[in-house]
Amino acid sequence: MTPTPTGLVAAAVVAPLSALGYVHSYRLFRAAREAGASPWDALRTIADALVPLQVRMLMRAEHRNLASFALWVRRRQDGVPPGGTS
Repeated sequence: MTPTPTGLVAAAVVAPLSALGYVHSYRLFRAAREAGASPWDALRTIADALVPLQVRMLMRAEHRNLASFALWVRRRQDGVPPGGTS
């Protein structure tokens, strides 16, 4: 699986925010990075601070459904190597 670029994830996290939200999320990201967090952990900090828990839970379920659908389209089982049989 190709990793998603960090900037793309950051844009998706802060896209619905106003200009003040961009400044706030940048400050949260910078503070987390200065504290030693990885870029992904810093983005998770932004999401935890700005996105309500119920929305995050719904998004997580939707992403799992889309991943399952992608595996079904590719006719692959999760964890089965290419050319392998399940």
